[in-house]
Amino acid sequence: MTSLASGYYSYSYFIFLRHQLRIANNLIPWTTSKLQNIGLVVLSLLHIQPMAAPAGFAMFCVFLMLIFFTLQQMYYISKNITQIELDKYEYASSENDKGPISNYYDKGLLKNWIEFIFPPKIAKHEPYKIKNE
Repeated sequence: MTSLASGYYSYSYFIFLRHQLRIANNLIPWTTSKLQNIGLVVLSLLHIQPMAAPAGFAMFCVFLMLIFFTLQQMYYISKNITQIELDKYEYASSENDKGPISNYYDKGLLKNWIEFIFPPKIAKHEPYKIKNE
């Protein structure tokens, strides 16, 4: 949900800055070099909206990072594994000469997603046990 919000905000910053750039289009001394024109656009946007341009860039970076983390979590769900288990399996397979270690809980892509979306019910139990002294 956070990635959708950051994507929405970065897009709204983009639309706002594009509108501001269209207003200032006649004031920018355009050149034949694309690199110089990009520099002029960035400098013009920073001059016109000194807070909106960096905020839009920051929101876009946040959006990209959240997309990466979302895809990473989707991969982990598809394999029915956690990051800690993945690190343990990699360490165990490097220590073991027999080859790669398989994940016991991996039931396949579809069954893993069904188990994630509709988790099985757990029987009622006490959250902890008290040791009798």
